[in-house]
Parts: sequence; C-alpha cells; structure tokens
Amino acid sequence: MDIPNHIPWMFLLVAVGAALLQFSRPLQDFFVYSRVAIQEGHYFVLWTGHVVHFGWKHVIVDAGLFVIIGYFIRLSYLEQLVTFALMPAFIGLGMYFSEPSLGFYGGLSGVNVGFLVYLCLRSWIADGQRNWFWPTILLLHAVELGFEYMTGGHGGGTIDFNRPNISIATSAHVFGVIYGFLWFFVRKLKCNLPHPI
Repeated sequence: MDIPNHIPWMFLLVAVGAALLQFSRPLQDFFVYSRVAIQEGHYFVLWTGHVVHFGWKHVIVDAGLFVIIGYFIRLSYLEQLVTFALMPAFIGLGMYFSEPSLGFYGGLSGVNVGFLVYLCLRSWIADGQRNWFWPTILLLHAVELGFEYMTGGHGGGTIDFNRPNISIATSAHVFGVIYGFLWFFVRKLKCNLPHPI
C-alpha cells in the first residue's frame, strides 16, 4: 500500500468545522439532520447534519477517521467537491425515506462508510492489491452492520453520545455502503478508474 504524499485539505476543513460545532449547542441544533426541519423546507440539513456530532468522543472518532480516509483516498479537488455534494444528500434522503421514525441524525460515520467502501473496492479490485487487507476491512464492516441491526443501534461502539435517546443510525451506514458501491462501479464503467485521479 503506497503512502500518499499529500495533505487532504478539504477533509481537514470539514473535520475542523465538525470540531468547532462542538462549542455551540445552538449551532448544532440548527445544523443537525432533523426530519421536522426537512419537512419545513430546510433541506440544507441533509448536508450539514453530517458535521454535527453528539459529544467529543463522537466527533474525534468520526472526524479522525474522515481525515485518515481523506489522506489515503487521493481524490482530485473536483471529485471531492462532487462527492461532498452528492454523498451526504444521498445518505440523508435515504434515511428520510427509509426510516420515518428517525427524528435526528448527526455524524460523519455514514459518509466515512461510503468513502471507506469506495477506497477498499478501488484498492482491492481496481488497483490490483490482491491481499487480505481490503477484503478484511469490508468483511469487518459487514459484521459491524449486522451487529448494529441486531442491537437496534445500541451497543457495539465505544462512543457515548451526550444526548438522551441517541443511538447509532444504522441506515446512514447502509446508505454509505450503497453509495460507496455505486460510486466505485460508476467510476469503473465510466473511465476504468485511472489512478491516481
């Protein structure tokens, strides 16, 4: 596995924004994914809800992984912008239509999953790195998703959310997986994945 020699500036910017939001509960409440807000026409929460987190552990784990993935995924700035525009909305709309009981959502975990699935598929299949690492990451995530479904989004993680009645939104992870697979196969069909992008 090559270690890319670049700084993922856009990923860092999103991670810093997520951390700064931790200092303002009113801004968190304004930007969090909320079913009611969407119904009232505040569609921006489909994007901004992903940078709101429920406690410092939550933001450190999510934003930290986000930056690490950004370091290894090596996307052009244009592809980052397009993906940052499409993936959060895809996940948000997926949650909205598939899980009507979900009132609130916050966190980068669904987006992280989408990037991670794409990175694993690209590295394992398209780049020809036919070793155990990438399929193992995919398998571990499939096991985690299964566990989340079995426990109803409770347990399994080390994150203690700082708000009552908050649990893991498994549907965000599922739609992240779907987006990651779609992104990989569309890119593969469209341009046979030149690398680096």
